[in-house]
Amino acid sequence: MSPTKGSDGVPADPLPIPVKAKAALVDARTLEVLWANEPAPLTGATGNITLEDAVPVGAALGLEEAVREVAATGEARHLRANLVSTSKGSMAIASSVYPLPNATILILVENAWQTANKRAGRDR
Repeated sequence: MSPTKGSDGVPADPLPIPVKAKAALVDARTLEVLWANEPAPLTGATGNITLEDAVPVGAALGLEEAVREVAATGEARHLRANLVSTSKGSMAIASSVYPLPNATILILVENAWQTANKRAGRDR
């Protein structure tokens, strides 16, 4: 199947491919998402993308509070939430929130699968 071409003759982008890691730049003062590596729906009359739109699992992680804390203190934060745990391992969401010198915050969120090591009784 060949890619479709836009009106300018350039091949159009294929359907968005989900990413394992999400990244977003957030304005430290307004918490408005300035950029994200994965499309998010536009909301509101001004078309602003909210933190919840860009990172839907953010509420489970306490991401908004972490962003506010990083903006206030200038110190990075790391968050984690275990979602599914089985005898074979667990699925977790890990997030890092970093302050940048230009009054923006970098947010990285990834899905992490950890397999259980039955003999050692610990995750690898």
